[in-house]
Amino acid sequence: MELAIQLYGYLILTFLAIVTPIFGILLSTFREGLSKLSTQYENEIALTKENIKKQAEQIAKTEEANTAKVGELIKQLEKGRKSLEKKKKTAQVKLSYLNPRTQILLLFLLLSVSFVGVILAILCKDCTFYRGVSIVISLGCFGTVLVRLDKLLGIIIEVRQIIDGDRKERETDRGEREMRIIELLSALAKRELDYFVKDICIAVNGKDIKDDRVEIKVPNNVKSSIEIAVNNSGDMMAKNIEIALIFDPSFVIEKKTYYSIYTEKTHQIVRYTLNLIQAKTYMIFEPLIVTPMKEGEFEIRTAIRGENIRPTFRNFELKVRKVTLQDILLGNLKKRRTG
Repeated sequence: MELAIQLYGYLILTFLAIVTPIFGILLSTFREGLSKLSTQYENEIALTKENIKKQAEQIAKTEEANTAKVGELIKQLEKGRKSLEKKKKTAQVKLSYLNPRTQILLLFLLLSVSFVGVILAILCKDCTFYRGVSIVISLGCFGTVLVRLDKLLGIIIEVRQIIDGDRKERETDRGEREMRIIELLSALAKRELDYFVKDICIAVNGKDIKDDRVEIKVPNNVKSSIEIAVNNSGDMMAKNIEIALIFDPSFVIEKKTYYSIYTEKTHQIVRYTLNLIQAKTYMIFEPLIVTPMKEGEFEIRTAIRGENIRPTFRNFELKVRKVTLQDILLGNLKKRRTG
């Protein structure tokens, strides 16, 4: 008997030192869930009170009516009112468990009383009556603690379910927001792609500069007229267009009003500008007049840009060859025709 009482006392001490603080920590950790659960219970109590009030009003109206089924209807209404009253009490009891400080203090007091009962039972060895009363009180308090811990565990599980539900809802909302952002970014990217003219390029002597394999031949030490054009084969109009061609300093470029020349020691830049060009249009500029002063193969850098044109840079090869008799004859023929 003495050993059993001592073991029972150790059990109470374990609950007092370990179990109660653990429940206190759990209740404190889930403050947000406790708050939401408390609001839920308060709303449930308010709704139940309103339903009870309506039930009472309906019973009063039914009692005033003189019908054969009044008694049976009143019984059904009374049954419903009792059910609502029970629901209200359950919600109020659950609501009372949602204050962590109150619950921990109550558990501590009950376990302390239970432990004191064990101590008195050990001390009162010679008095069977007082010993029995102490053990009964101790067991009663400890049983109450177990019941309250069971209900607190149910509350913690319920709170955890609320937190998990909120977390899933937030994750779902976040996922939906991310999907929406991705859709918007995709729409913006598509809109940006649709905004720019795709199939537009510079043309030199009737050849579209779409890659770096185009070759143009001109004679050396002869003034040559190079045809410059813009080919918009796309479905959109291009606006505020600027094209540029970068030449070696060995080329003498004749100054004209319809293009501008920017000269440095290492290169010369010729620029044409155009307000707009309609879709499916081949626009020819005034010719570029150049005189090569050195034979060889020169890589001419070109650039095209505009309000709705992505800056594009391509090269073409300009081959400067010796003047032949055929070039002289063709030159004389052109002079006669112009003369």
